This record gives sequence, structure tokens and C-alpha cells, in this order.
Amino acid sequence: ERLALVRIFKQSLQAPFDATGFESASDQSSRSSGGESFAQNTDDAAAAFDRVEVSVGEPLASVPLVRDALLLFESYIHALPWQRWSGLLQSNYLWPVLLDSAARRAVLQAMLASGEKQFRLQELPELLHWFAAQQKSNHRQTVPAAMQAVQRASKALHGSYRELAQSNAMRAHSKQHATLSQWYDTCAKVLSAFGWPGARSLDSIEYQQREALLEWQAQLWRVDSLQGELDAASALRIFRQQLRSKVFHAQTRRVTGWPPVQVLGVLEAEGMLFDYLWLGGLSERQWPLPAATASLLPARLQAEQSMPGANAASELEYARRTTHNLLYSARQVVVSYLAQQDALPAALSPLLREELNRCKTCRATEFPINTTSAVNDWPVCKAATLEFCQDDYGLALAASTAESHSGKPAVSMQLLGDYALSPLYAYLKHRLCILPVDEPVAGLDARASGTVVHAALEQLFQTLDSQQKIASVNDEQMRQLIATALDKAAVAYSARRYKAIPDPLLQLQLGVLSRRLLAWLAFERQRPAFEVLLTEADIAYDTATLRAQGRIDRVDRLADGSLLVIDYKTGAASMTGWFDQRLAAPQLPGYALALAAQREERIAGIAYGMVFAPEPKLLGIGDEAGGAIEHAAVIESATFRGAGAKSFDALREHWVAAIDVLLQEIAQGYAAHLTAPGKANDYRLQPYAALLREYIDSDSLYAGSAVDSRAEGA
Repeated sequence: ERLALVRIFKQSLQAPFDATGFESASDQSSRSSGGESFAQNTDDAAAAFDRVEVSVGEPLASVPLVRDALLLFESYIHALPWQRWSGLLQSNYLWPVLLDSAARRAVLQAMLASGEKQFRLQELPELLHWFAAQQKSNHRQTVPAAMQAVQRASKALHGSYRELAQSNAMRAHSKQHATLSQWYDTCAKVLSAFGWPGARSLDSIEYQQREALLEWQAQLWRVDSLQGELDAASALRIFRQQLRSKVFHAQTRRVTGWPPVQVLGVLEAEGMLFDYLWLGGLSERQWPLPAATASLLPARLQAEQSMPGANAASELEYARRTTHNLLYSARQVVVSYLAQQDALPAALSPLLREELNRCKTCRATEFPINTTSAVNDWPVCKAATLEFCQDDYGLALAASTAESHSGKPAVSMQLLGDYALSPLYAYLKHRLCILPVDEPVAGLDARASGTVVHAALEQLFQTLDSQQKIASVNDEQMRQLIATALDKAAVAYSARRYKAIPDPLLQLQLGVLSRRLLAWLAFERQRPAFEVLLTEADIAYDTATLRAQGRIDRVDRLADGSLLVIDYKTGAASMTGWFDQRLAAPQLPGYALALAAQREERIAGIAYGMVFAPEPKLLGIGDEAGGAIEHAAVIESATFRGAGAKSFDALREHWVAAIDVLLQEIAQGYAAHLTAPGKANDYRLQPYAALLREYIDSDSLYAGSAVDSRAEGA
């Protein structure tokens, strides 16, 4: 309800507000002219909002200037979750050396990339040093501007820590004990090192808040002898308790020529007269107030003395009298109430209805609440004629913007796969390098598990490079080989992390992966004879204008000499995307075409290796002669309905044409929001909703859409 009031006043004081209004008949004629004068004085809604005078106090610990200071000191004492760091890094009162938003974002991105959930202030330089090294090793996926932002943030934080070390504040540790005054001195040194209260000049309210904090600090010595020496966490807890109990009242001055809007409590408003009055929180469940007796006094004594809150009857009488006085204290009164409270319907307090029925010269007008689109209430927005322009193209891909080969731009096969599902998603992720934020996970997440499994399988098939060798190894030997491969892969993965995964958790997860790989190799043992030709091999597919680069998980040579291309999957997968007129899954077909261009051997089929499936299998297609995949020889023509092919060879010809079209569109910068028929791919754009002019409804994220469905652009 308060949010609705703020939005409406901030956006347009002429906007229809959602409330029940009471107006005396004598003031109806003056309402129009008064409204025009009111609007003339509020041409700038933001400037008008600055003229609000809040008489209601708030705890000093809650004001942003003090809240951020306490939070920074807390981060110096112990680790904070990254969610709290997200707000702290955007503080207007800290980090003057990190004024540009890119450097602040770099710190948060380093936190998210580390896989850790909590961080201390002291470890930020080390974290940024690690993140910078990661960006250098992944230079293909890193924008130069992002690397520069990390370097600026790292340099700035190192400077702050040097200043902190020179002030001798670093000697204070969370386990040491000191008095409250001494701990505040340490807190002040930490705040000074990181730029509190900011580089800009404080406004009047902020200056008063700082003075109130210094006034409180000057009295801390009085309680040193009572509290004794405390650790840092206890001192911070007392700081917060005392600052919550200290109420801050801003001292404002009246603006000449236009009275400020005053926000008052009920007791402050009694006996006053207003030009306009807004009464909030008057639902039947909020007004009259429930009786609240003082716990330290006998209830009978409170009732006999008619003390406030003694019984329901006295509260009802007080509310009835206050309602009458307030409704007649202004020319125009607006009453608002919640239509729903605690998931239950609510209505206007009966006291208001009762008073309205008594008034013979009052007129009530009731209209509905609307709190979500205050900006649309601007008359300018309503009257404006908007011109829409459909532009589905971003910047064309030039050789200078990607790794080039023989003068042609080069892209990754992953970009090709993402582009087939949604051109707009691929453009945002790969061309603009805008990556969704992943929640840090303790241990191996799904992506990390896939990385470890791929590395372990690569090592295993360097030793077990044929079906015959796999069959010759017994189960105990296989377990040892798998354990060795997983340990080596996990060590290599952990070396790239900011902090190593705790060994008990890692061993537990590796045990699960070991059982999965044992089941997969048991399936491989039952396959017809084959030899492992390639594992994790770099490959490229060239067209006239573009090169697509990728890495094949594995290539097998079958008994007849033909080749089978395998792509490991540790999650769900479907091969239906290979048969669409516009390919929805072009990566594995692209690998097969690239391999065929490099080798003169026949490609007998392609398949997903379903490693984590309840029953491991190869899910794919092949030609009839090769028998590459059991029960997946020549698929019936109905399967290829979208591609219009009736054989595996005809399907490969379709892949050549379809992938060429996709790569041409990528080179041209095509970035429309297309989704494949029957595919629910809108969920990929959910993290990018802030960049889209089209609101992505959560109900439609998984509903799917037709090929020609488009967002309005980004």
C-alpha cells in the first residue's frame, strides 16, 4: 500500500490513485482549479518527491548510510553470502575507487565464478587475482573490457588494503577482545580505507545521519566499563542493538511557495488541518487497533483508569473519534486499504462507512487499486504515438571480432547449437558475452560433473581403446581404472577452482560418478566390435563465409571400417532436432560433416552416448549397411518428414544445406527470437528479461511457440 502511494506520487500527482475518496460538497467546485494549480507546481515529479517531509522517525541502523557501514564491518569480521555482497557492492557510500559499475560487477562475477557462497572482505584481492587468471586462460570467451574491469577492481582493492594495513587495523581479529570504543575505532579505520561515506558530498539528510552516528559514537565510552572487553561479533551485535533503538528524525525546512507533503503518524495528525489528506492502512483488520494491554500492569487497573489499549471498547471509541476528526480536517480526503491481507480478503473499515452515512454533504467515489503500472498513468505516455520498428539484426560477424582462419570469422559449435534454438539467446550470450548468473553450488554441480566425466572417459579410452580390451577387464580392475581416471579428472578440475572442494563431499560425488561409469562401460562391453579412433579431438567445419570449431567427444571405427561419431550426454537428450527443416540440434550433425570433410572414410552414423541414463545406451541413427547402432539403421521416412529425407545419406545432404543457412545468418548478425516448432525454449531468455522490450510471462516460459514467434527485440 505504501509502495503504491510512493509510485503514484513519484510518477504523477495527477494520476488516478486507487482509494476511497471523501469530499465535501462545498469543495467540489474548487477541486478542478486546485488540481490545475497543483499540476503546475509539479512539472518535475522527481523534484516534487524530494519535497516530502517525513515526520515519522526511523531507526538509525536502518538508514542506508549507517546500514552499509555496519555491513562492511560485518564482512571484515566474518564471511557474508554473495547475495548480501551484491547489495553492498552497489552502495553509494563505499568503494569510491570502484566508481564505475563495470569494476563493481567484476567483483560480483568473480564471486559467482568461484563456486563459493560466502566471502570475507580480506579475501577479495586474492579472489580477483584468481578471477583474472581464469579470464586470461579463457581469453576466447572473455571480452577485453571485462578483463580491464577486473584489473581496475583488483588494483583499487589492493590500494584499500595497503591503507588499511598502514592504519594498523589489520591486527584486530574477530577472536581478539577489546572494548566497544576500541572496536569502533577499528570499524572507523575499515570504513575510511574503503571510502565511507563516499566520494560525493552528502546531502542534508545524509549529513544529519552521519552527525547522529558520530553523536552516538561519542557516548560509547560510557558503557565500556559495563560491557567490558568483547569479541568483534559481540561488539557488532551491540552496535546494531543500540543504533536500532536510536530513532533518527530528519530536520527539514519548508520550501517557500509550496508546502511539503508531510508523512505523519496518527497521534501527530490529531488536531491538525490539511489541504489534502491521505489516510492509509484503514482495512477492517487494521482499524480500529486491537487492544494491547501493558504486560507489567494489572489488566483491571488499566481498564479502571481507561489507559490506552486497555480494552476493545476504549479502542473502538478512540478510533471512532479519531476517524471523525481526520475526515473533517481537510478539503479532500483519500482513504486507502488493502484488498487482501495475509492471503485473506479485506474490506474498508466499518467506521469509515458509518461516518460516511452520517455525513449529508459528503460524496464518496471508490475506484480500484493499480500498483504495477504507475508510469503508464502519465498523460504524456497515454497520448504519445509510438512508432515500432522491427529490427532483427545485430552487428555482422567480422573477422576482426572473432578468431579468424584464412580470413574467415570463426565461431564455436556451442554458439551454433544455441543459435539453432534461439538466435536472440545466442547473440546475447556469445556475441555480447552476457552470461546468466548461476547459483553457487557446494561441490560438483551438473556442469562440473559433466566436465569431470568427459575428462575421465577420455583417459579411460586411451587405455581401453577397443571393445576387445574393455571385455578383457574384470569388474574389480574396471573399478580401479575408473577411480584413477575420476581422481585425476577431479584434481585437474579442482585446480581451476578458487577453493578446493572439501574432500568428504568430493569423494561422495565421485563415488556416484564411479557407479555411473561402471554401468556405461558394462554397456560398451556388450557392443559389437569397435576401436576408439579419436577422443576429445578438435575439429572444424568450413563454409564459404564462416568456420565452426568444436571438439568431438569420441569417434569409433566399426568392424566394417566405417566411423561412428559419439557425443556424451550426462543429462536428457533427444535426436528429434536432427530431422527439422530448420535444425534445432546441429552440433552433432556438424561434427559428422566436419569429420567426413577431413577423412575419406564413410560416416556410418551419429549417436548420443547416454552415460547417466537408467539404462545406458547409444541414441542415434545410422545407415543400413554399416549397422552402426542397434535398432537404429535406416529410419522410416516418416521420421525424416521435416527434413524431407528418406535415407541417412539424404539426411546428411539436408544437414549440409541447413547448417550452411544457420552459419550465414550468424555471420549476418541475425538475432530474432525464433524457437523451433514444438520446442519450449523461451526459458533460456528468462535471465535476459530486463534486456527485452517484451515482458516474458512465467506462464509462457514452458509453453513453447511457433517458429515465427518473436520478441520485440533487445
